[in-house]
Amino acid sequence: MQIKFKKILSALLAFALALSLFTATASAAVNVPVNVAATAGVNGVTVTWTDNSDDEIGFYIFRDEGGSPPITRIGTVPANTTSFLDTTAVGGKTYTYYVAARITEGSYTFMSIGFVLTVPVGKPAAPTNLTANFDLIDFSGVILTWKDNANNEERFSVYRRVAGATGWTSVGTTPPNTTTFLDATVAAGTAYEYMVQAFLSPNYSDQSNVATVTTPPAAPTGLTATAGAGGITLNWTNNAPAATLFYVARKEGSGSFAGIYGGTANVTTWVDTTAQEGKTYTYLLWVYAPAGGGWYSASSNEATATMRPLAPSGLTATAGWGGIALNWTNHSVNAAYLQVQRQHEGSGFYLVADVPATATTYLDTTAEAGKAYTYRIMAVAGDGSGASSNQAAARMLMRGDANVDGKVTAADAAAILRTLVELQTLTEEGKLNAKVTFTSGAFSAADAAKILRWLVDLELIL
Repeated sequence: MQIKFKKILSALLAFALALSLFTATASAAVNVPVNVAATAGVNGVTVTWTDNSDDEIGFYIFRDEGGSPPITRIGTVPANTTSFLDTTAVGGKTYTYYVAARITEGSYTFMSIGFVLTVPVGKPAAPTNLTANFDLIDFSGVILTWKDNANNEERFSVYRRVAGATGWTSVGTTPPNTTTFLDATVAAGTAYEYMVQAFLSPNYSDQSNVATVTTPPAAPTGLTATAGAGGITLNWTNNAPAATLFYVARKEGSGSFAGIYGGTANVTTWVDTTAQEGKTYTYLLWVYAPAGGGWYSASSNEATATMRPLAPSGLTATAGWGGIALNWTNHSVNAAYLQVQRQHEGSGFYLVADVPATATTYLDTTAEAGKAYTYRIMAVAGDGSGASSNQAAARMLMRGDANVDGKVTAADAAAILRTLVELQTLTEEGKLNAKVTFTSGAFSAADAAKILRWLVDLELIL
């Protein structure tokens, strides 16, 4: 009884709407369609009817939801057609379908008796054309894209597994009508498989095709750059055991990076021997792995170093009566200048003099008699950085100090006499100090006598 009443009510609504909205043109040959029916299918609701007219120009298909206004026209088909596919019907909802024959443009017969159908909830159409590509611009992860073939999904579910594994793991969902997803949780240097399903409660669609992608190798980390005499040494941590090559890029100052070297990836150190003295360089590097068709990693952190001038070498220090003479070999071609530095009695090195960058000798006339000094020569760049030579030591001569103990006493006269009778041997420095008579030749007993006379204030020796 309730169904009959509902059908009557639907017919009355259709009749009232047709009277109020349109002008129905009577015709003996154009009649109202009969036997209207609706059947839900995988692709939508198929509406069918019996063509009860001879010369209609087409048919209008109408629908309301739940048996209540508004009645909406959802389609138009040509004359002599007896079916229509409603692809906009939503599972779980109840619709009433009507069909009217078109008489002329804009006019039509009364609507047919309505057919009520509750659309069952079925599986949404499965996504297709799934692709997976790694983001090589920002290295943010794997980007998935697919074709949305459903018109009623509530969401899409994205699944992932390591290539060759069984079973899927959910990695995220997207809103309806979405056709892309970013998986930012992937590991470096790994082959993955992806699958997507549409969901309409309580059903999932069939699975999409499977898309496969291999992620790039992990980038090197902890890059450092240290300037030394032979160049700038780079050190880093290799995080990609499967990588086969590494590449180094360098820029000078605020310039642009350019590749300067490529080598086997199973190393974690490399020396840039082309770095020029006094220049500042910034480095970065990346690795390459052949898996998945070949991938380059993201770049490492940047590391900066200033190449110091090449240090002088072969420094010697020789004491003489005019001072301590220094000699060295100069290797730098870009040093701004050289520094002569010295230390004595446990002090730190301090500046004695700045000399031209091309100098190879220096006489330290400020050395005090009897004091021992250690020297080094520093090649200094324009930014103040530098590299030092080897160290060389010498004691400034002290007249009369034959035993080289830093003072003149009777023991020095005795050392001279003992050496003359071959009971003792003076050092080379002691031999120079022993010569106080300012005569030519080697020291003699006269030098010992002069020292003794000086000690009792009878004669000067200095």
